[in-house]
Amino acid sequence: MTRDQSGTSSARSEDHASRRAYLLGLVSAACAFGVVKIALGSGLSESESQPRDVNLDVAADQSNAVVGIEVSSPVGQNPRDLLVTVENNTLSSATATISLDDPADGTLFGPGRDTGSSVTFSLPLGASESVEIRSAVNGREKLPFTIAVRSPEFTFEAQRKTTAVRRAVRITSLAQFVSTPEQNSWSVGGLRIRDNDADDDLREVEYEIADSDGTVRATRTDTATGGAHRVDSLMIDPDDPAYDVQSGHPYTLSVRALDADGNYAQTSRTASSADDSAGGESSTAASLE
Repeated sequence: MTRDQSGTSSARSEDHASRRAYLLGLVSAACAFGVVKIALGSGLSESESQPRDVNLDVAADQSNAVVGIEVSSPVGQNPRDLLVTVENNTLSSATATISLDDPADGTLFGPGRDTGSSVTFSLPLGASESVEIRSAVNGREKLPFTIAVRSPEFTFEAQRKTTAVRRAVRITSLAQFVSTPEQNSWSVGGLRIRDNDADDDLREVEYEIADSDGTVRATRTDTATGGAHRVDSLMIDPDDPAYDVQSGHPYTLSVRALDADGNYAQTSRTASSADDSAGGESSTAASLE
């Protein structure tokens, strides 16, 4: 009986030591990055289970980092750009929070539907997730943000910066989108696009029209050149000649403008028919660059 109890105690000690060594081994293998707060988990003795602050090295650029972080730079050339990717290499699932140091710098978009100046999301063991940003910084400036990752084992927080640049392509106006069932088509008007990085290399404009179910009913690609593109009036027909444009049916137009460098701007607008075109703006129409 004594042997069994001693063996169990020894096994527990080995398990705790192995668990601690694994976590510390991951950390010590990395380069200097931030401060990790280790809280040794349940199952340890009362004195061992008390959280303790420990300064440890964490790496963003090594595969065995406790928290892998890859910051994208620059951001802001497109309506939504990748800001940061976070990878969880801890011992359990974690929760990550990305926050702009200045909420006025833009809007973050988390892996789910969370948006705002700060987003929080689950980070399963071994998984990586990305956060995008729509930058409000108009110019080549530093954009600071904070990364926090919390798991039962530790709390990690670090400050990082990226470079925000002026958007290379801008859609400055999309005045009209209506369906015209009597002509079995859709009408687009008042579209204005501008090259915004002084190299005058607009390449093309893509149009896509979808019904309320998300089914794409029409597509079109037009060539754009130089530093500006203007469309006063354009008729777009269904891709399938057998399809009938329906009166009163809500259709959504998506417009994407690209330059030769691959930069782009995009926006969308929803309308039913010419009779209600005045109220046919989509909620994203206000996001014109």
